[in-house]
Amino acid sequence: MKNILLLTDLSRAEGLQENAIDLCSRLRCNLLLLNVYNGVPYVPALDASSYRAKWYSDLYDEQRERFQLQITELKKLSDALAGDVYRPMVNSIMTEGNIAGIVQHSMEKNSVELVIMGKSKSGAFAHLLFGDAISAVVAVSNCPILIIPPETKPLQNTAKVVFATDFNKNDLAACSYLSLMGSMMGFTTEVVHVKKERGINPREIERENRFVSHLQSLESHTLTYRHLLGRPVLSLLGQWSEFLGADWLALSEHHRPFLSSLFKKNTLSGALSAQQKPLLVFPEHFVHREYFSPK
Repeated sequence: MKNILLLTDLSRAEGLQENAIDLCSRLRCNLLLLNVYNGVPYVPALDASSYRAKWYSDLYDEQRERFQLQITELKKLSDALAGDVYRPMVNSIMTEGNIAGIVQHSMEKNSVELVIMGKSKSGAFAHLLFGDAISAVVAVSNCPILIIPPETKPLQNTAKVVFATDFNKNDLAACSYLSLMGSMMGFTTEVVHVKKERGINPREIERENRFVSHLQSLESHTLTYRHLLGRPVLSLLGQWSEFLGADWLALSEHHRPFLSSLFKKNTLSGALSAQQKPLLVFPEHFVHREYFSPK
């Protein structure tokens, strides 16, 4: 069975668990809850019966309790889903180590279709740690990562997604994914390219025509295409998203370092820092395959 991977730092992000369960139900996936922690070794007092080092402190015991509480809450949310809908199973992994390696291993072993991360509304230090975590996950992921900011409205109300493209061939695979996801969740996607310069560029027009032709070949009723003119790119995308009433923004992260992203100077890091809507990131290693299949 396919899975959606929910990364947790054990904080209580408002609405994150409810949205994760709802997505799993609509996309007919089970939920895999993952917490990666750093162990705190300590040595017992000299008068203890054993001098063997113990690798799990009282802090670990507290983390384990909080982790079990989240598992229980997620299972209750799944059981409480109304109507004749798919009720996802909740599985879990709590382990110590490097987040990138553990996420990569978990994805390979558990048929992960989507990764969900909840963005904290804490201060600058928490934002810095979050940036490190998302960078690590994007670097190893072969499926999209959905970053959900605090106080996000229920994702079941999603009606419109804006996907930014620079006509990279991998963007067509992303469009196919969004088309399928939209048909299962009931939203449409507007694929947008922002032109930063006026005038006619024959090479750019050829790339655009070729991309739109491939896009039309998907024969999807959930996809539309539009190009805009202006700069800065990220700001214009945000304005257009607000005009459309878009619920999510989607971007590809391909063939460039994380901080030199899709639109070169207007990077994904900028989108994260100003993020107010859910952000769906298609990583460089995104693999085009059959998604959300019950097999």
